[in-house]
Amino acid sequence: EVSEPREGGGAPPSLAEMRAAAVRAGSLVGVVPVSGCRLSADLTAAYLDRLRLSAAEVSEPTLQSLCRLQAAHISLVAYENLDLHAGEGGAPLPPPRLDPVASAERVALRRRGGYCFVLVDAFAALLTSLGFVVSLHTAGVGESPLAAEKWGNHIVLLVHFGERRFVSDVSASGRRVRCAATASLHGAGGE
Repeated sequence: EVSEPREGGGAPPSLAEMRAAAVRAGSLVGVVPVSGCRLSADLTAAYLDRLRLSAAEVSEPTLQSLCRLQAAHISLVAYENLDLHAGEGGAPLPPPRLDPVASAERVALRRRGGYCFVLVDAFAALLTSLGFVVSLHTAGVGESPLAAEKWGNHIVLLVHFGERRFVSDVSASGRRVRCAATASLHGAGGE
């Protein structure tokens, strides 16, 4: 289940607004714009190396490049949430900082995985750095219908190609999907 974030409700953001925002980062209470989401050239290269892809293989922000990136990410970057439950001595560690660059450094340089918010945050920053237009949306994972208390336990990455949007999930809930799926959003005109 995905919803379009919009303060006070209303129409979903226009493509011009999406291009201006480039990346939005989610939290448990909604979607909040973030700054500094473009990765440095070195960090982008390290991330692609982690995915065993060359810049030439994903040089254009196309659906084919997105599918290639998503399949590599799912295959090579682990979903992990043990830090949240049992840190040193069994005490839970504080969650990793949700920042696109910090998340990308965790994946690319420290060769770690993460839970959905970290993986999607990092992947969104990589995609933005490669020229994709993306947005992050608060979501929920659980039985359908989703219980209200489950809302916000997940984050969904949408990749925008003109008026077409695709869900690209590199977290645990997307592990069986190797390529992005067309997005159908609640409150987005029944698309």
